[in-house]
Amino acid sequence: MGPMANPPPDPPPERPAATFLPMCWLAFLCGAIVVALADVLPWRLTFVRPDNLLACFTEVQLFFAFFAWPLFIPSLAARGEARPLLREAGTLVLLGLPPALACANVSNAGAAGFLRAQALVAAAAALVAAIHALGLRRGWRVGPWYVLGAFLVSAGLPYLAFLLYEFGGEGDLPWIAALSPFWAGSRVDGAGSLLHAAAWAALAGGLFAAARIPRRGEAP
Repeated sequence: MGPMANPPPDPPPERPAATFLPMCWLAFLCGAIVVALADVLPWRLTFVRPDNLLACFTEVQLFFAFFAWPLFIPSLAARGEARPLLREAGTLVLLGLPPALACANVSNAGAAGFLRAQALVAAAAALVAAIHALGLRRGWRVGPWYVLGAFLVSAGLPYLAFLLYEFGGEGDLPWIAALSPFWAGSRVDGAGSLLHAAAWAALAGGLFAAARIPRRGEAP
């Protein structure tokens, strides 16, 4: 008998997050639409109307991007590589297009508003991925600080603006609410969302570039 042929190499283990993430994303988006439109709650969501359904759906997408998407990042890119994170972020945006189109149709939103909303979601997913990629690459524990920072920017600044408006008058810096990503999500029909998307994309590019720079003594 001749020498036994080398057995084929074992296939790489499947990453559970790579398959579980799209399922969670679609379930979250579809569940939000059902809750918003089907009156399944004991009370009515009066702030959800046909004319602003796209804005509400965009805010749901942003909530997942800022607060749920980071939970999957460590298992997708252990050393902070950008390529798998950007691929997964792009997959999420593509999977979210059909329900977003349905919401845009209900809201009678034009193509520009729809594209601004999806650009905002894509830039948010890229920014969150870049923050965590840099932390993984440098060995930083960014999780708790990221959650605190995201909460303060998303909810703390609008609440501070509300307090300033209520107790200080209309001219006392209520504009700081515009720094919240959910402010941008609620105004997909204006240029503010596009400015947010451009700023987030530029910041994400800079963070990904920093993540590619190896530390001293580390192999590139």
